[in-house]
Amino acid sequence: MLALVVLTTQIVIAAIVLTPQSREFMGAEILILNGIFLALNVRNRVETTLNQAALASLLIRGAYVYASVSLIVGVGGGFYVLGLVLVLTLARTMVSCWALLTALG
Repeated sequence: MLALVVLTTQIVIAAIVLTPQSREFMGAEILILNGIFLALNVRNRVETTLNQAALASLLIRGAYVYASVSLIVGVGGGFYVLGLVLVLTLARTMVSCWALLTALG
């Protein structure tokens, strides 16, 4: 379930980035989207152990929040951070999906 939510988040953020709009509005949209993702992540998590996957997810969410705040404020290289985090999240999602596919096969 988490991999699908992460993949959906990536697709929506990519659509937000491709839509012509101001960087402030884009940053606000990405910030709201990450708030929704964090709420879903907290709601669906049964146990609250901090393992490696949960820590990686929190660090990625933190980078998304940093990028969105940087876009809103106008300093800090928000687009560069956003591009890096999108690539890292895509790689992580592909590894998760590949593990799922090979386990089912």
